[in-house]
Amino acid sequence: VAQPIVSAARPSLRSTPQVPRGSDQALGKSTSGGTNSGGQIPALENTVQQLKNDGKWNVLVLYASEWTRKDPNNATAWYELSVGYANLRQVEEAFDAATKAVQLSPGNPRFWRNLGHINLAVERLPDAEIAFDKALALNADDADALCGTALIAQRQGRPKDADAIAKRIKSLNENCHGVSDGETAVVVVDPAPRTHGLLVGR
Repeated sequence: VAQPIVSAARPSLRSTPQVPRGSDQALGKSTSGGTNSGGQIPALENTVQQLKNDGKWNVLVLYASEWTRKDPNNATAWYELSVGYANLRQVEEAFDAATKAVQLSPGNPRFWRNLGHINLAVERLPDAEIAFDKALALNADDADALCGTALIAQRQGRPKDADAIAKRIKSLNENCHGVSDGETAVVVVDPAPRTHGLLVGR
């Protein structure tokens, strides 16, 4: 059973962390004392993407938090904050940010998949299933959401359902880490932990 790894001194969405000093350039602030409001959000977004590519989750959370403060109705900012928290294994903060992203943009299957993976990581299987179903309602061929539903079926002891879903994933020329390829009746879990945290951010 997966146990959430949560830091005792974790920052929360109620008291979001501050961007490090000396980072005015990355925030789109002019060094002459003015603010480049037109470039501020794109600069934050670019910084967050670079930190995500580099796997610098603790710093990503700082910048994504700043992005959500500057643009609180931007679902992508909340999604990226969620990805950062999830990869730091700060599950409740990841869940809160992922929930905010789907509230702001319920038509984006990526945000639903993210919420599904966070719930799956902490064995909230019914909630994960709802999120993956929402993603599949938006895109029936979403291999990642199908993979999530296969993992849920496998964890709930429904190997035939998991196998059927795995076959569907294979028919899409995709693979699902942690489940069979659809050629056997038994779905096998890979016990090795993933290197990218809680399976989010895809």
